[in-house]
Amino acid sequence: MKRKEILRKFTRVLATMILSGALFISGCSNAQDKTDASVSTEQGASQAESNADDKPVQGGTSQQVLASKSAEVTTLDVSDMFSKRDVKTDYEESECVLITLNGGEASCESEVVSIEDGTVVIKAEGYYLLRGTYNGSIRVEAPDDAKVQLILDGVTLKKSGTAAIYGKTADKLFITMAEGSKNQITNDGEFQAIDDNNIDGAIYSKCDLTLNGNGTLTVSSETGHGIVSKDDLKITSGTYEIKAGAHGISGKDSIRVADGTITVTSVKDGLHSGNDEDAEKGYVYIAGGKITISAEDDGIHGETKLVIADGTIDLQKSKEGLEAAIVEIAGGDVTVRASDDGINASDGSGSSFEGGFGGGFGGGFGGRSGSKDGTGSKDGTKSKGGNESKDASKTTSDVYVLISGGRITIDAQGDGIDANGSLYVKGGETYVAGPENAMNGAIDYDGVGEITGGSVIAIGSSGMAMNFSKSTQGSAILKADSTHNAGETVQLKDSDGNVILEFTSTRKYASVVVSSPLMEQGKTYTLTMGSETKTFTLDELLYGQSFGFGGPGGFGGPNGDNRGNFGGPGRGGKDDQGDGSKEKPSFPEGFNGNFEGLPEMPEGFDGNFDNMPNFPKDFDGNFDNMPNFPKNFDGNFDNMPNFPNGSDGNPNT
Repeated sequence: MKRKEILRKFTRVLATMILSGALFISGCSNAQDKTDASVSTEQGASQAESNADDKPVQGGTSQQVLASKSAEVTTLDVSDMFSKRDVKTDYEESECVLITLNGGEASCESEVVSIEDGTVVIKAEGYYLLRGTYNGSIRVEAPDDAKVQLILDGVTLKKSGTAAIYGKTADKLFITMAEGSKNQITNDGEFQAIDDNNIDGAIYSKCDLTLNGNGTLTVSSETGHGIVSKDDLKITSGTYEIKAGAHGISGKDSIRVADGTITVTSVKDGLHSGNDEDAEKGYVYIAGGKITISAEDDGIHGETKLVIADGTIDLQKSKEGLEAAIVEIAGGDVTVRASDDGINASDGSGSSFEGGFGGGFGGGFGGRSGSKDGTGSKDGTKSKGGNESKDASKTTSDVYVLISGGRITIDAQGDGIDANGSLYVKGGETYVAGPENAMNGAIDYDGVGEITGGSVIAIGSSGMAMNFSKSTQGSAILKADSTHNAGETVQLKDSDGNVILEFTSTRKYASVVVSSPLMEQGKTYTLTMGSETKTFTLDELLYGQSFGFGGPGGFGGPNGDNRGNFGGPGRGGKDDQGDGSKEKPSFPEGFNGNFEGLPEMPEGFDGNFDNMPNFPKDFDGNFDNMPNFPKNFDGNFDNMPNFPNGSDGNPNT
């Protein structure tokens, strides 16, 4: 979880503490339509036609279909993601320049290839066929309009201190694995400067880089990235195994995957795209293939956008699984295991909680939670007792998660889906297990949480659990009577006993969110959580409110961020089961809504709330003399009791 997001979490928790006193509490925008993601290619074009093949791939009588099965992508123009040349893997050996590698030596009869100081330098456009083992590097130093294609046919390259394959100058560099070939690229040691470029990958290209073929490529980089392009990086076919001391695959302008089998083990991100100089670039687009990632940091990170149209993606290990300002999933089979958030939509600005503790009591605390427009004030400019806050609509358009298709399974220790903006579900199947700690929720959003299609089961702790805020189908949130164990099955049935939704949890849980087009208003449903059963009737499409703070029906107002369980005027409160049977108390008399002067975090606090203790029993609501937390607090708010009936909100009574 990034530092600014930790601050956002902390403000929520601190607000909850202020409410509780000495008591415990229980807790996408309409983008332009784009062309579909289907791409295909005519195979067998001659090398003489290679320049003509640089046009975008269109449909037609193709032998190979790359990308999604007409999955509609709305946040990115995917009409020209791959050219015919990008997917072209055949070649005429007789027309290739042959480069023979033999240990510490290399040989070539062409005048456009020079061999100097352990480096093979390619100086012109063309097809180059490489065979053998070489303790040195291949450098492409061709004219800026040149297209250079390297065909690896049983190649082993090992280079210390710099890239084994270096695309220094060219228009485009293609690396193709010959049919059935096994190739290995290795870099070891610390990278050393050999020119003005910051070379930091075993394969490093300053120009567009495309990888394809019908063989295998193993890439190992001890201290740096595996494969790097400082422009667009495309993979359209082939089998890859990449181990890296930094990012596995890094494309500055974009990473685009049409097909292939890719396995990445990395110390940093598995796939990473980021461009600080162009707000339209720095994105990841996956249209197919099989991708398996084990990463110490983000599984797949796009600075601006991450779009999945199809393919099989298995994030076996990650900190944050899928991360970008805009995350769109339109198809595919996606599995995420994350030690923090499973899906995280964030632009890194921290703008999703601009209002601080502002927003007063009109629906809860903070930022966009205090008024009907969700901005913390009526005009969305400044909230009472808070700071300046952006209009929620801007956050919604700039930062969001959109799920319109595919099957998504998330196992997360942090938020399952964390939209630091808005969350839109229009289709697909989404299954979320986690978190177990009360500082996170199975789904978490700061703007709008809207579901208009698809099915969702999201289970986790109850401390920060959220339901959707808008829906055209039934959506319910329910809290379990006690925490349930991993391995138990959650099942939703209609009144006739038909199973609508089912999911076996991989984590402990205390709350469940279920939504399906088969859930209809006015009908009764039964939710089974292990041995526990709850029956409820959808009097409205949205059943039950959330178990955190603020939100619809929060203090003094009907709106907010859908975390409230302290009923507001005109609606009444919701109890822990979300059936509206219990009203919660107001703030203590005399509280003026001024949060200034709140204490700072204790010295040495590292941002980890797992060990944050409770308030002592005799705490009187005065933070001036607030004692330290006890050491043994485990951070679990799932078993916090409700306010007692009749409580006036005064912790002294």
